[in-house]
Amino acid sequence: MRFKFRRLLTPVIVLLNLSLFYVVWKPSGPADYSFIIREFEQFEHDLEATISSIAVSHPSRKIFIISDDIIYPPISLKNCSSNCVLVNRAPAFHKDFASQYPLQAIDSEFIFLVPDSTELPEHGILEEMLEYLERRSIDFLALRYKSTEGSDCLHANVNIREWFLQLSYPKQKNVCNILHGKHLLLARKTALMKLSDPFMQPFPEALYVQMSALNFTIVMHPKHHVMDGKPLFTSQHNQWKKNQLDLKRRIEFFKTMGIKKVINEKEFILWYL
Repeated sequence: MRFKFRRLLTPVIVLLNLSLFYVVWKPSGPADYSFIIREFEQFEHDLEATISSIAVSHPSRKIFIISDDIIYPPISLKNCSSNCVLVNRAPAFHKDFASQYPLQAIDSEFIFLVPDSTELPEHGILEEMLEYLERRSIDFLALRYKSTEGSDCLHANVNIREWFLQLSYPKQKNVCNILHGKHLLLARKTALMKLSDPFMQPFPEALYVQMSALNFTIVMHPKHHVMDGKPLFTSQHNQWKKNQLDLKRRIEFFKTMGIKKVINEKEFILWYL
């Protein structure tokens, strides 16, 4: 009787071991990711070409275009009508909570934050970024553009109790929490969900300050660059208009978040009272 029981038990143990082996060694599928375009201006942009570049190179991925108001004149979404989602953050009676906060609607684990006027490569670089992030215990990975190879990667100290923000040069060249210049950013959704409002203006400056307050860091990818699209704000008037908008948004952001003094990396003090 004992012998028969052992004969019956043996294949069960073998099957359990095989199941465990499969679970442990089962190859993981491709990373689940989406795209967000937040960094653009209504009065001059290259949105259609940027969206088309993403849609052609990553046709099955969702693209969320986030604005503070209705984009006018309307943009063409002919290359990704089914995968493109326009998110207007302006409050209105007919909108529910989730419609103004796109993270509620994004079910992917990773999110690429893509600035306007971008030409994405068809394959390779973004997949390498995903693999780089997945293999390390980091939440944010940045990629420079050809036009911003010499851009600054800075450390930020947000002192909430004393209402100031202090910038300095980091100890590690490619690890920081404030980026100056044009960058593509890969983020874990779980990290973005911990921020008060990751899409506040001026974007992405306001995003980086919020990340700094929670001690998140950004790692700069050591190898690749992204190609720029059409040059923007080439006229003196539009560049002035862009600078004025950023200044106004910066003042509103610091007022909202209670920051009254900013000490930049050259120890120059700016007051926001």
